[in-house]
Amino acid sequence: MVDEVELDGASLQVGAAVPREFPNEGNESNMNIKGKTVCVTGKMAIKRKEAESQLEALGAIVKGSVTKDTEILFVGTDAGSKLAKAESMGIDVIDEDGLMSLLAGGGGDAKKKVIEKAKAEKAAKVARAKKLAVDSVSSVAGKVVCVTGKMAVKRKDAEAKLEALGATVKGSVTKDTEILFVGTDAGSKLAKAESMGIDIVDEAGLLKIIGE
Repeated sequence: MVDEVELDGASLQVGAAVPREFPNEGNESNMNIKGKTVCVTGKMAIKRKEAESQLEALGAIVKGSVTKDTEILFVGTDAGSKLAKAESMGIDVIDEDGLMSLLAGGGGDAKKKVIEKAKAEKAAKVARAKKLAVDSVSSVAGKVVCVTGKMAVKRKDAEAKLEALGATVKGSVTKDTEILFVGTDAGSKLAKAESMGIDIVDEAGLLKIIGE
C-alpha cells in the first residue's frame, strides 16, 4: 500500500513511479543546456560526479541543490527530497534515460556510450596523474600543497616531510593550492582540484619527492 499526498493540488502516490516530464519529449539529445542551471540526484549507471562533469562540458551550470534558479533536475532512482522540491516548484524533470540520451548526443545505446565516455575520462585523469608523478616537481619549497586519500605512509608524516622541504601544507583545496597529492579513495578534494586545474601528483610522485 502506498500513501497519497497533495502537491500543487495534484494527487501523487509516494512510492509510485515518477512520470517523465521532459521539456523536449523524446528529443533530449537535441537539447541545448548551455548556460542552464541544473542539478543531478539519485542513483544512476554512472557516478553523479561523472554525470555532472559531462553536463558542465556541455555548458551547463551544475549545482548541488534545487533552488529557485534551477531549470532542470536530472533524476535517477531513489531521487528523494530534491525531486519533490523540483516538482513543487514546477522545475523540469528529466529521468536517467533522458540524461543518457543528452550526454550521448543521440543514437542507439546511449547509456553504453556515456559509461564508456566516463571510463575514458577517468583513464585520462589517471594517466595525467601518473605523468605528473614521473615528471614530478623538482621542488615543493614555497608551494601551497594538500594531501588526500589513503597511502602507504601516514598523512601526518607525509605532511611533516613536505613542510620540512619548504611546502605550505593545507587541509583543504582552495584557490591558493598549487599541488594536490593523492592516494586511493581521494574523494571530493580530487574532484575539486581537477575542476580548478590544480596540478595533481599521485602517491608514487609524493614518495619520490619526500624520499620514501
